[in-house]
Amino acid sequence: MLENLDVGSVSLLFIPHGIKAIAVVIGGLPALFAIALAHFATDMFLSLPIERALWSAFSGSIVMLLPLLVFNFLMGRQLLSSISLNDDYRLSMVRLVIAVALVSSMLNGLVNAVYHEGNGVSLLAFRYVLGDMLGTLLALAILMIFRQSVLRYVSRKAGIVD
Repeated sequence: MLENLDVGSVSLLFIPHGIKAIAVVIGGLPALFAIALAHFATDMFLSLPIERALWSAFSGSIVMLLPLLVFNFLMGRQLLSSISLNDDYRLSMVRLVIAVALVSSMLNGLVNAVYHEGNGVSLLAFRYVLGDMLGTLLALAILMIFRQSVLRYVSRKAGIVD
C-alpha cells in the first residue's frame, strides 16, 4: 500500500513525538514497550515491509530511551526509573520533556536520514527534527491547557499518585 511512500512528505507537525516524550518522562521503561508496539503496529497497518516495521519499532524506542538514561545518570538515579510527578527537581517536567524530545528528535532525524540515504532527500533530518519539536510544543501546550484533568487521569490510571 504505502511501500513507495515519498519520504519528502515528512510531517512538519508530528504530535505523536510530543506524546511519546511526555509518556517516556512520566512512564519510564513501560512507556518504551508501548512506543515500540505502536510503531510496529502502525507500520504493519500501513503495509510496510516487516524489516521497516521492526527497524521503526527498535529505533523509535531507543531514541526515546537515551535522553532519559542520560538524565537519570546525571541525577544519580536508577537508569531506567521514570520521573514521578511528585519529584522536586530544578528542571520542571516541561523542560525535561523538551530536552528529551529535542535529543530524541535529533537522533530520530539522524537514524531516518541514514535509513533513507538512497532516496537523495535533502534536509530530511532537519524535517524530522522540526516536525518532532513542533509536535512536542503543541502536545505540551495541550497538556498545559488541560493539565489538571489530564495529569489527574493519567496519574490515577498509572497508579503514580493517589
